[in-house]
Amino acid sequence: MAAKENLNDPHFVVVGHPNKGKSTIVSTLACDSSVEVDATPGTTQTCQSYPMRLGERVLYTLVDTPGFQRPRRVLEYLKSEIPPLPGRISRFAELLNDPNSGKLFPEEIEILSSIMYPDAGIIYVVDGSVPYSIEYEPEMEILQWSGKPRMALINPILGEHFITEWERALRHFFGIVKIFNPVTSQFNVKIDLLRAFEHLDSSWSSALRSAQSALLANRVIQEEQTASAIAEALIAARHIQVSTPISTNLEEGALQEKLTLLIKTELNKIENLCWKSIDEIFHHTSLSILKQDMSVLEHELFSKESIRLFGLTKAQISIMGLASGGTAGALLDMTIGGTSLLAGSALGAGLGAISATLGANRLLKFRRLRLPIGSLTIGSHKMVARLSDNLNIAFILLSRAITYYSIISERAHGNRSSIHYEHIKPPTFDIAKLNTLKRLLRNSRTGVINEKAGTEIAGIILELIRCIQSNQMMDKAGN
Repeated sequence: MAAKENLNDPHFVVVGHPNKGKSTIVSTLACDSSVEVDATPGTTQTCQSYPMRLGERVLYTLVDTPGFQRPRRVLEYLKSEIPPLPGRISRFAELLNDPNSGKLFPEEIEILSSIMYPDAGIIYVVDGSVPYSIEYEPEMEILQWSGKPRMALINPILGEHFITEWERALRHFFGIVKIFNPVTSQFNVKIDLLRAFEHLDSSWSSALRSAQSALLANRVIQEEQTASAIAEALIAARHIQVSTPISTNLEEGALQEKLTLLIKTELNKIENLCWKSIDEIFHHTSLSILKQDMSVLEHELFSKESIRLFGLTKAQISIMGLASGGTAGALLDMTIGGTSLLAGSALGAGLGAISATLGANRLLKFRRLRLPIGSLTIGSHKMVARLSDNLNIAFILLSRAITYYSIISERAHGNRSSIHYEHIKPPTFDIAKLNTLKRLLRNSRTGVINEKAGTEIAGIILELIRCIQSNQMMDKAGN
């Protein structure tokens, strides 16, 4: 077994039958997507420690274990000499020190060795979607013999059909029984579970309360880092400028189409980089998500559906004074052969098609530059393009980024399934804050990108994020 990080920190040894979601629980509670999770029984063959880290600090450690294979034979060994209750821990030690035990029941010796470490507690995992069976009782009785603090978690892998009968049975062996789905659990559920762990062993109270405070404080830092990443994306989008040499072989329309493709590519890079930063902030570094797997975000930036979901309403555009020559209204009202353009493709993939429909100058600004030769300026030597001043594009980018944040920030690390978020609602923004953001974004374009501008924009985005979260909490409470 891997060495422990610190024997003085709480260690939760996660045990149970094979294929009951032990590794998934470890991955979620340790916020560690490196834990190997597989539906094949027996994937975990040795005990492995996964510390829950914040920087260099370890808050607590989860220990992943193999599944019980021969619990009835182990219990027979223990009961061959039944000492009084205070002596049962000694009997446990005899089992672990017996040189034949490792040959007779190697998985159980691996598990029980972890349990007997100092400051270790037990998390026993069962599947609430299958019926209770007497075959589980030898495992639970062995855990009783250990004398260690223990909790049972009912994991509803395929549903909650048998949770009630599991609760009745488990309460005979465990002081605390909780229902916990490691695939769908959100941040607040993990905090509640840590509070429950406090009651297992009073010696853990101080460490676990400190861990809760640290995780809550880190959540604030993650929000701030997310706001900064989104601010960088918005400023970068505002500063996109591309150019192409003017060739006598290309007409004006062809030059604009070429520049449109370059703008599209840059926008896609900006959004992908922003989303990757959010992945890293929430320790989903090995997460691979395709936009077409995320129903609410599968539509590219300028599709009718994306504009409908993420763009400002006509009323908001009017109130904020963003409309320019009818461009914003045209963007909101247009239909291009269906509900989306190139659904599932990259962020800027539909830009060219919309530009062709509305006129490229509606979304982009083009101009010809004359390059000096000596003291003369002769002809137009290149054409440059940038996004127009229609900030609805920036707000769509903002809305998509905050929606992505709301998904990733609550995604359990033990969840390795495909992502289908059909019912995520795009955020509703406060107009006053959007007006402030509009001013800051427009100002950011007039000069060089500087730290102050980025900080101010990030501050407004952070306010938007927290306002949205507050509204979501109120909605949940109302329901």
